Amino acid sequence: RVPFELFGRTPFPAVTAEPYMLTLGAHGFLWFALDPAPARAGGGVVADRPRETPVPRVAVRHGWEDVLDPALFDRLEGALKAYLTDTVVHHGKARYLRDVHVLSAAKLPPPAAIALLTVNAELLDGEAQFRAVRLGFAGPDAAGGVAPGAVVAELTRGGEPAGVLFDARTDPGYAAALLRGIGAGTAVPFADGEVAAARFPRFADALAPDEVPEPIRLERSRQHDLTATYGSRAVLKTFERLEAGVHPAVELGRYLTEHTGYDRAVPVLGAVELRPGHGDPLTMAVLYGYVPNEGTAWQYTLDTLSRFYEGVLAHPLTPPPPAPADAW
Repeated sequence: RVPFELFGRTPFPAVTAEPYMLTLGAHGFLWFALDPAPARAGGGVVADRPRETPVPRVAVRHGWEDVLDPALFDRLEGALKAYLTDTVVHHGKARYLRDVHVLSAAKLPPPAAIALLTVNAELLDGEAQFRAVRLGFAGPDAAGGVAPGAVVAELTRGGEPAGVLFDARTDPGYAAALLRGIGAGTAVPFADGEVAAARFPRFADALAPDEVPEPIRLERSRQHDLTATYGSRAVLKTFERLEAGVHPAVELGRYLTEHTGYDRAVPVLGAVELRPGHGDPLTMAVLYGYVPNEGTAWQYTLDTLSRFYEGVLAHPLTPPPPAPADAW
C-alpha cells in the first residue's frame, strides 16, 4: 500500500516488508491514508498496460451497447479508472486518480463498433480533467487481435465471454476512418452538440479527400495522446485530455500555414473538434503534413547525451595526484 499524506495528498514510498524509514522533527506528526498501490504503466508502442495485466469484467444483457446506458455508467467507470490510472501525468510526473465519472456516451456511425465517451477524471490533488475516451468493441473471435495493453474491459453475457472494450485509437481501422472523416468534413451528433471534422486549405496539397496512405503507424506519448502516421504523407495527433477553446496547434499552425510565407513550420491540414451545444469547441485531433525526419528533438538530445557519456567512459581521466602534506 502507498501512504498518502491527508492534507496535501502527497504520496510517500510504498509500504513493504522492510522497516519504514521516516524522520520527524520535534513534536511533529503526519496523518496518512493507506491506499492500494496504483498499477504501474508498462512499456508499449500503442498501449500503456501489458496484455497480462488483469482487466475488469463488465456484464451485459444484450450487447456491448448496454454500457452506453447512463444507468450502467457505474459499471464502466470502474474499468475506465483502472485503465486511466497512472497515465495522467504533469511535466513528466505521474499523478493519481481519485475517481472517474462518465458524463455522456454515444455510439458513432457504423460500420465500426466505436463509441465516444466524455469523462471527468478527478485527481487526488483536487484537479478535475475533462477527457474524451474512444471505446471500440471486438467480439470474442476478434479480441485476440486487439493491441497489447489496449483492453479497457472484458464483457460477459450470461457468464460467457462476449468480447472486449478497448481504446479505439489503437486500431488502424479507426485511424483510417478518422482521416476519411476529415477529408469529407464529416459531422455527427453527440450529446447536445456534435463532433465535427474539418479539412483546411492545405489538405488538398497533401491528400485526396478519400485517400488513406499506408502503412499506418501508431505511437503513444506519456500524456496518453496517440499519433498516427499515414505512410509518408500525413500525421494525425489525437488528444484524450480536452480543454475549451482553440488549440494552440490549430491557431498558430493555421496562421503560419495559411497566412505567412514561413516554410519552416509543419503544415496543418485539418482538425477534429467536439462542439458542445453551449461553450467553446474542444480540439480532439490535429492533422499535419508529414515532414521527413530522423526523429524528435527530444530523442536527438538523448542520443547526444548518450554519446557524450559513452565517450567519457571510454576515455576515463586519470585523477591528479594528491597534494603534498605541506601544500597547505
